[in-house]
Amino acid sequence: DDFKGVTMSWSTMAEEKTTWRASGRCCRLRFHERHRQLVVDEYLPYVRRAGHEVTFRNRPCGLYSNKKELS
Repeated sequence: DDFKGVTMSWSTMAEEKTTWRASGRCCRLRFHERHRQLVVDEYLPYVRRAGHEVTFRNRPCGLYSNKKELS
């Protein structure tokens, strides 16, 4: 992934299951240490917002009515 000219790489890892992490999976983000402040202050909030937008877009829609059905 490139963000503001900084190259970062994501990888997924499977770890032994621990008591505090049920799935045993995690993502690793690698980048040069000199870009740490950019990653923490700008990139990670950007990734979180993008993730929330995708989740919001993909959620099912429901149609509700207050009108009772007449039988």
